[in-house]
Amino acid sequence: MIKIFSVEFDGKDWVNEREVPFNSDEFDNAHPAVSPDDKFLYFVSNRPGGYGGTDLWRVERRANRTYGSPSNLGPRVNTFGDERYPFVSKDNILYFASDGHSGFGGLDLFRAEYLNGIWGNTQNMMRPFNSDKDDFGYVINPTDPQKGLLSTNRQGDGTEDVIFYVQYLDEEESEEPAAEEPAADIIRAEPETEMVPVTRPEPVVVAEPVPDPVQEPEPVEEEPKVDLSIFPSALNSMLISSFNGNPLSGATVILSDAFTGTVINRGTTGENGRFSLAIPDAYRLEGQEFEITVSKNEFNTRKVVGNIMELEEIGSAGFSLTPIFEETDLNEISDLSIPYEGQNITTEGFSLLDQVAAYLLSNPNVVIKLNGHTDARGNRMTNLTTSQTVAEKAEAYLLSKGVPDDNLIPRGYGERYLQNNCRRGKLCSEAEHMNNRRIEVVVWRFLQ
Repeated sequence: MIKIFSVEFDGKDWVNEREVPFNSDEFDNAHPAVSPDDKFLYFVSNRPGGYGGTDLWRVERRANRTYGSPSNLGPRVNTFGDERYPFVSKDNILYFASDGHSGFGGLDLFRAEYLNGIWGNTQNMMRPFNSDKDDFGYVINPTDPQKGLLSTNRQGDGTEDVIFYVQYLDEEESEEPAAEEPAADIIRAEPETEMVPVTRPEPVVVAEPVPDPVQEPEPVEEEPKVDLSIFPSALNSMLISSFNGNPLSGATVILSDAFTGTVINRGTTGENGRFSLAIPDAYRLEGQEFEITVSKNEFNTRKVVGNIMELEEIGSAGFSLTPIFEETDLNEISDLSIPYEGQNITTEGFSLLDQVAAYLLSNPNVVIKLNGHTDARGNRMTNLTTSQTVAEKAEAYLLSKGVPDDNLIPRGYGERYLQNNCRRGKLCSEAEHMNNRRIEVVVWRFLQ
């Protein structure tokens, strides 16, 4: 495990090495960065309660080298991917690297602002800060905010990380509108050059100078505008019965904010099972998570949690509800959840699959789906793969018991269908996460 330690400077040496109290043998803590006011320590961790692989966290620094409780910076900064290398400037701008936000390459550099108690307004720093390779570890000269350093592997075959020196260019007069920020010139630091920005000679500017804005008295900086066109404006989809595939009309569909539970919109499916729920602009944000609840009399209610960038995919895949059967045996089979750990079905799970095998061998006209699900931890794509793998393992076991292939359909859904409120960013017990790691048995149809 990677851990964070602190030391003190006694005027001559660094002494009194001490491990911070929020370290653990169960997860990593890394990349510490102290805020300019010394009040907070920002760091990277894959601890429980995150949104993806590694997240950005912060903890209050208190007297006598004590600390408060770590808090996650939230979904407008953290993603399903990895966020790393935090740095907070004197004007309270958070700089970090991420491979989860939209970018040019692997790790890209981003900046975020602290507004109304929430870290948000996350923006890609664009070129030349970012390239089609990994760009990370941006820091600003504490005595000159126009200068800084960043790390990158953009040169050559991408196997070597090098440090680049950064300086913003002066702007010249131009009739063109002023840029929001002056352009930056990035120059590789040669190995023999001291890497302290304040002692480095002025770099030679090789790029074309960016035109200078027309100087106006008391310029007013406009808030950066978010391009809403990159976010879906509505959830459009169709609802069918999981039993026979027929469209379901008159079902209620509710779209809620997954973080606050606030109902954003609601509607009813039409005769063809289709529905459309508009998304207000206030919720068309990067990192926005939704909960979609679909319900209808005589059917089991279904809930789906998804990111705003997944809504089109979720809508295209459609929704299905499982009917409540009149036959007790069918309801018992259709309501089974097969538990697994890692990628292995548990002993209890195999016992339940034996019941399913016995039923299907006695009722060869019944076709079931084996729907694999995971909890909302780790990488989303890995979760999707895991869910398909365990569903196919359940299928293989039933085939070994003599159940015909025509009676089985394995499907993996990753973390899309959670049984409880243990979505990304919510701290839950291991038992609560385990409730979401399951293979659902769903009666799909009858063979003729």
